[in-house]
Amino acid sequence: MEAYSRTTHKCREMLDKAHDKYYDKGGKGANAIFSTYIVLLVKEEGVRFLKELQGGGWVEVDEATARGKVSQAFRTRRPVFQANLKKDKNTA
Repeated sequence: MEAYSRTTHKCREMLDKAHDKYYDKGGKGANAIFSTYIVLLVKEEGVRFLKELQGGGWVEVDEATARGKVSQAFRTRRPVFQANLKKDKNTA
């Protein structure tokens, strides 16, 4: 479970830093490239993308699954990013 938490934390940290670049690129092709970039950054930190097995235990996922997880994380966190952007504009 610790490895899963480490991946989640590291991925969210990088997503929070990079969300503006992701949304500025636009288009599925650009977003796929950016998701691949995030996966590579996370892996360079020695963090793995894992999936829990039904019988217990964890297994590392392939590159395509990791990209899908990152893309989903961007979509899921979009409301957070938009709220922060709105907050920043209101305080500026």
